[in-house]
Amino acid sequence: MEDVAKHKWNQGLPIEDLQREQQVVANLGQQAAALGISPAWAEAFFRAQIEAAKQLQSAYFEQWQRQGITKFENVVSLEQVTRPKLDQLTGQLLQELARTWPGLLDQRQHSRLLASMQRISASQAISSALQTAQQPLVSTQIAK
Repeated sequence: MEDVAKHKWNQGLPIEDLQREQQVVANLGQQAAALGISPAWAEAFFRAQIEAAKQLQSAYFEQWQRQGITKFENVVSLEQVTRPKLDQLTGQLLQELARTWPGLLDQRQHSRLLASMQRISASQAISSALQTAQQPLVSTQIAK
């Protein structure tokens, strides 16, 4: 997310990009269903990832503003480099979710997942983003 934030910072773009968010979510239902994952849950999961990403970008923006940073040098292209990588990661995440889907449906596994997630220590901003990103994994709302 740092690369995304740097690009937006340099270009003076807002953190929230609703059009991009819609693009990411648009194809999830069909892909998720083909993998045996509830399309509604997949959408909720990826919306949580998007919210976590925005939290991280906001934290970067706040830090850079405090530091008085005006522009970064050698920022990678959002359209040509970073977004294609994120799109690839989306497919990989769907594959991993499909692999672990039976465990995610098992309510007894949620306490184990929560415990392992709590062991991750990080800054407050990262911790908050992690909590947002991980919430769908332990939700009692996982649709079968």
